Amino acid sequence: MFGSVSGSGLDIFVTYGKLVLLLVGSMLAVVLVVDPIILFIHLRCNPYPLIWRCVRESGVTAFFTRSSAANIPVNMELCERLGLDKDVYSVSIPLRGGGVRPEEEGGAAPAGVSAKKAGA
Repeated sequence: MFGSVSGSGLDIFVTYGKLVLLLVGSMLAVVLVVDPIILFIHLRCNPYPLIWRCVRESGVTAFFTRSSAANIPVNMELCERLGLDKDVYSVSIPLRGGGVRPEEEGGAAPAGVSAKKAGA
């Protein structure tokens, strides 16, 4: 850290701040715009109550732990409370790693931004 700051100056924190804003903004766009559109197409009703519940109960854990394994029990419990078919979610959640929207699309956002930054 000292080497980076001494070599690049304090401007490195501005660049890092922009990167963090871009990543969080990308995650929010997917969770608040893209996913609701997909849900609306399939459910034909307001998707935001379901989205808020999933983000509140599962997304926060996923975002702050950044661990799919830590989020598996949270997602299993949420699916049970939502009344989903246990035969489906008891297999699909562990296979997916328990990720939820902010973690999954959020994982793609840093890769895309890093590739763009590297000039790929």
